[in-house]
Amino acid sequence: MYLLPTGKRSSPPSREKRVRLELKPGAVLVFAAVSLVAPSLKLALLLLASVVLHEVSHAIVAALCGSKVKAIGVNWTGTYIRREDTRRPRLNLLISLSGPLANLAIAAIAIGWLSHMNLILALGNLLPLPHSDGARAWHAISESVSG
Repeated sequence: MYLLPTGKRSSPPSREKRVRLELKPGAVLVFAAVSLVAPSLKLALLLLASVVLHEVSHAIVAALCGSKVKAIGVNWTGTYIRREDTRRPRLNLLISLSGPLANLAIAAIAIGWLSHMNLILALGNLLPLPHSDGARAWHAISESVSG
């Protein structure tokens, strides 16, 4: 049993409501890349936390939009979430933009190097490259415009 903030008791989430964490063998490359660009271990860990918050924001917004989130993962290309498509372009646009918006929020409250890196993460994710948030956002926009 879990104790909720309201004081009520709740049973653990059922298996179909749980989100899997997927760490693929190539995830080591992501962690190595972060540690190479960070000036210290502390900043490397904060940058990894920023990346995790980016993906968690996608997952939260997706769940709020009614999309079932299956997994949050890390592979050699970076981080990702696996979820069901909402089949609604505007909701897909919100989900796509939530990650970069999280990085912009972190950039606004962080200072120095961490702020700059989160700004780079946000802007880089908005580029319409394959499998990026920007590509998904442009796809959602084109779907909503075309019909």
